Amino acid sequence: MKIYTLILPLFIAIFISGCVQAQTSNHQRTASTIPTNAKVHARHILLNSEADAYMIINTLSKSTVPRETFIRLAKEYSTGPSGPTGGDLGWFAQGVMVKSFETAVFNMQIGTYSNYPIKTQFGYHVIYLENTNFAQNNHQNQEEFIY
Repeated sequence: MKIYTLILPLFIAIFISGCVQAQTSNHQRTASTIPTNAKVHARHILLNSEADAYMIINTLSKSTVPRETFIRLAKEYSTGPSGPTGGDLGWFAQGVMVKSFETAVFNMQIGTYSNYPIKTQFGYHVIYLENTNFAQNNHQNQEEFIY
């Protein structure tokens, strides 16, 4: 019995260490596929509650023209200063937005919206990615990120 009490904690420590290293290297591969001069053109809808953000996402999921619907919803519901322009944030580089927002938007596909709210100190965001200046074929889906 004593050998198991010595080996089991060592095995668990090695197993956990391997999992952490795998997650870290997976994230580094994703980050390395985004060039340092990367920029995105995005829109967002800023809301005060998570429930309101999910209402927007639900409405978008039923739309056959999500971009147009997003712009209309931003004008109608966004509490942010970009609301009147359809949530348009223009082009921006990495390091400009708060981290959770940046992580989400730089890992989205062009022409898609976030399928869950992105929480920041400003509130809850639903994001629409208009365009990027880099190829996107190696990005992980944003659903794989934990915020």
